[in-house]
Amino acid sequence: MGAGQAGGRHIDVAFMLIDPRQEKDFYLGMDDFMRMVGADVVFPMHFWGI
Repeated sequence: MGAGQAGGRHIDVAFMLIDPRQEKDFYLGMDDFMRMVGADVVFPMHFWGI
């Protein structure tokens, strides 16, 4: 998949894992997803303890 592509589909809403156990890198999964695929709205999951 290239930038802005999700199998040719537009993503309206995404639920992404954000895990504080990854310390300073907790956001990188969501960052990669938004740069490579994107979504209109993103809800963080497991975003506790930061």
